Amino acid sequence: MKLAECRSCGAPIVWATTEKGKKMPVDTEPVSDGKFILEDEDDDNARKALFIGDRDPYSGPRYSSHFSTCPNADQHRATPGKRDPRSGATALQSPGCRPGKDGLCLTHPPCEDTRILIDALRRAAGR
Repeated sequence: MKLAECRSCGAPIVWATTEKGKKMPVDTEPVSDGKFILEDEDDDNARKALFIGDRDPYSGPRYSSHFSTCPNADQHRATPGKRDPRSGATALQSPGCRPGKDGLCLTHPPCEDTRILIDALRRAAGR
């Protein structure tokens, strides 16, 4: 299994493809209440994540999506410009952003434009 590392929490993960063809990070350690099984694809590095939910008959190793276990998962769920339905916050970050102390991205040019705009608005408001 080719291991990777979560960019926000540093946990070991493996990338898998869902049945709908989407990439999904999966925790590397099996758990008893996992909702996915991993199957090998054609090459040694590719994995397919099959959702099994709570099916009792399956007795093999079960895995959890890292989206459900990552302490920083909220950073990756919100789409820029849309409100997160759970928190109500507006996302100012693109996928893969590395937030600074103020929560704004330090890595992408479009995010830097947002940072400059917010700084200008704060100065205009006298903050």
